Amino acid sequence: MWIGALKFQQYEVENDEPPVTSSPLFSGFRGKLGTQRLNRLIGVTEFTVGCRIAAKPVAPRASAIGSFGAVGMILTMLSFLATTPFDDRGI
Repeated sequence: MWIGALKFQQYEVENDEPPVTSSPLFSGFRGKLGTQRLNRLIGVTEFTVGCRIAAKPVAPRASAIGSFGAVGMILTMLSFLATTPFDDRGI
């Protein structure tokens, strides 16, 4: 949930721009929404998934749905490793 909340900070928007720009999954959304709105949408999604997972004692079914959502988010974020270009130093 904390990472989702950080998506509303300007430095996080600037840090996320290179991977989002080079990602085939997100570059179209970035063109339509803009970087800041896309980051906020990602932040709301991450925060919502975190809240669903935390609701396990009260709503176990909602928590299970949140867990599947987290798996999808993690796989999506891992796709950035394959699509983000690195500079000459390998960074």
